[in-house]
Amino acid sequence: MNQKSSSSKKSKYRRRLAALSVCLLGLLFTGCAGGQKEPETTGQQATEAAPNAPGQQKPEAAADAAGQQVEAFTPTVVKEDVDLPGYEGSCDLLFVADLHIVEKDDPDVAADQMETVNQRYTAFSNGYGASAEYWKKLAPVIDGLEADYVLFGGDMVDYCSESTVKHLKEGLDQIKTPWMYVRADHDLASWYAENGTPEEAWRLQDTAGPNEAVMTADVGEDLRIIGWNDSTSQMTAEAAEHMKQELQKARDEKKTVVLLTHVPLYTGMDEEMAELSRQAWQDRVLCWGANCYHWPDANTAAGLQEILAEESPVELVLTGHVHYDHEGMLTEKIRQYTFAPCYGDRVTLLHIH
Repeated sequence: MNQKSSSSKKSKYRRRLAALSVCLLGLLFTGCAGGQKEPETTGQQATEAAPNAPGQQKPEAAADAAGQQVEAFTPTVVKEDVDLPGYEGSCDLLFVADLHIVEKDDPDVAADQMETVNQRYTAFSNGYGASAEYWKKLAPVIDGLEADYVLFGGDMVDYCSESTVKHLKEGLDQIKTPWMYVRADHDLASWYAENGTPEEAWRLQDTAGPNEAVMTADVGEDLRIIGWNDSTSQMTAEAAEHMKQELQKARDEKKTVVLLTHVPLYTGMDEEMAELSRQAWQDRVLCWGANCYHWPDANTAAGLQEILAEESPVELVLTGHVHYDHEGMLTEKIRQYTFAPCYGDRVTLLHIH
């Protein structure tokens, strides 16, 4: 798929999906609401089981051993086939992001924010219920999707509170497949909390799993995942240096690198990415790059320079944030995917080879 240009049919679909991602009035620009349209099956992309798609019904309930009715659950899994020229192996990566877990009547939320939070609880929902309830169904079936690694791409919670992080962690603890979770602004922000602080948000997120500025994991012998954590913020000098060191290490060890980050990158090579973002987000390009909403300072620019360098071992960038599907090139060899949000009943299984 990544060796071919997008078809006009797929391009039109992406524009429609981008238009559907515009926020409900009153929601923060980083939180989008509304149901997701069932992804079309075009080229090598295949969609399995879209129970909440328009015009479709959820699967019929089944009976458990006691004869009680149990609601059947099959998440929508979009499959992507990705050919990386420098990678000689084969693996499957599951990408999950932008779940936006909200707790209804969250006891950690300030009284004057409760109405807003409960509105968001309703907004981030699909045919199986609100995102918090959807996560209870999704987490137990993730291992059954048989990925080699699970990549959580940020905004898994809509705001950071003891309740939302506990809810997320309960699901993460059920997953036996190795996983990496990069945080973003929603994961680390206590906007609605009664007495929330950035320090408390980081402390809570530390309980969910590894939470370093730059994280790495190997999948097999030849593929390395590098996670850029908290990518809605500028890199610190230490993080930029850490990124440089990890990229050099991967290069020395002849590893092909997949970069996991919440915020997409923009180099000017893929103008469609910028156009879609402007359409969906009130004329803002929600990417890292010059003239973008996320304009890099000196430290972040240094980190990005290492990621995008001609000799960089990075061949694939996986992102969320913008709440729509898109595939494009950052450089002649680095491909980037952005994905529709999980709260709309959506995960993506990438076959990498």
